Amino acid sequence: MPYSIFFDLKERKAIHGGEVPPPAEREEWATHGCVHVEMPYIEGLFDWAEVGKTALVIQGWRDED
Repeated sequence: MPYSIFFDLKERKAIHGGEVPPPAEREEWATHGCVHVEMPYIEGLFDWAEVGKTALVIQGWRDED
């Protein structure tokens, strides 16, 4: 998992580089809790994040317009 930023070490869940399918296909895919971010965006996020800093992860649904 390139450029991994873990937010749940116990369950091994992370924000990391990976394919992001088109919206029509996304509903058919499932993850194990990870968040995939395409290149080069994950590179920028990884470089921005500081080791040892606390991150707040918000869980919930976003309304689509």
